[in-house]
Amino acid sequence: MEAFANRQGVRTTWSNEIARWQQDGTGLVLVAIVLEDDARLARKIRGVKIDLTSDGVKDQVYLDERATERTRSALKEISDAVALTGMPGVSGCTGAKEFWPGYAWPWNKYHELNVNFCGDSKNSELVLYGRGKPESFHFPGRTPNILAEILATAMEILKQRVPEACPVTKPPAQPFVPPPPYWTNNGPDQFWYGTESLWTLLGVDGVWHMHSNVSENKGFYTTKLTYWQRGFDWRKEPKPALTVNAKRLDREAPIVAADPANAVFVTTDKPAMMTGIDIPIGCWEITARYSGHSLSFVVSVEP
Repeated sequence: MEAFANRQGVRTTWSNEIARWQQDGTGLVLVAIVLEDDARLARKIRGVKIDLTSDGVKDQVYLDERATERTRSALKEISDAVALTGMPGVSGCTGAKEFWPGYAWPWNKYHELNVNFCGDSKNSELVLYGRGKPESFHFPGRTPNILAEILATAMEILKQRVPEACPVTKPPAQPFVPPPPYWTNNGPDQFWYGTESLWTLLGVDGVWHMHSNVSENKGFYTTKLTYWQRGFDWRKEPKPALTVNAKRLDREAPIVAADPANAVFVTTDKPAMMTGIDIPIGCWEITARYSGHSLSFVVSVEP
């Protein structure tokens, strides 16, 4: 989010101060914000901006929605660890695995927020620092739970006051389950979507991240899309007449057509239909049509 915030032409279209701490010359100001690029991408990002100050030293950290939730979860992890094993001690600190640089987390390369909870039951402090920066900011008496609640409040206000930048498809209350003997063993970050007439597998967060994609340097996101239909016969249709088109929702743009489909097998002996598509950054509605049936979902392609 920081890279987006610093891009030329990006402006803050909405903000709301959620918390302000000032202790012994050290300060924190946490603001819920919406950033928008009206020029090149015409897209929005929601999240929080955290300004940290201490004796003339400053740092500014941006967290998008995903990073905010990850940080909130890590703060809960710290609180749970302290509840289980006690305070770390006068010269000790408790952190979370999400903040440890020793793990090869994909977010380690971003300047986000790291947190430690230090001290004993009589003298404790919350220590904040921007990832990759040497400066630390100490807040005596503050706890991980307090900051976690502030982040949760910020995201709740954003969701209530600011329409979602892209209405991505989320898991339904009653998720679809493919009929046996089709593959049903999806991971926790995925869900089945559709009906027996046409279904696919989607990510829970509804976001395709450009930074981890093979076509990042080309300016678009490349992916394979797999669809199933009960009774599909690959022998009769090794190249099924599946069509997939993407329509941009957040601005005017040409329709993007997927490649011709092929019959494939994914983990079971029941065939599926697979196609490939290249999509630029933006909010996209992707519609598949096959044998008189259609299936649409919305995804956000982000940096």
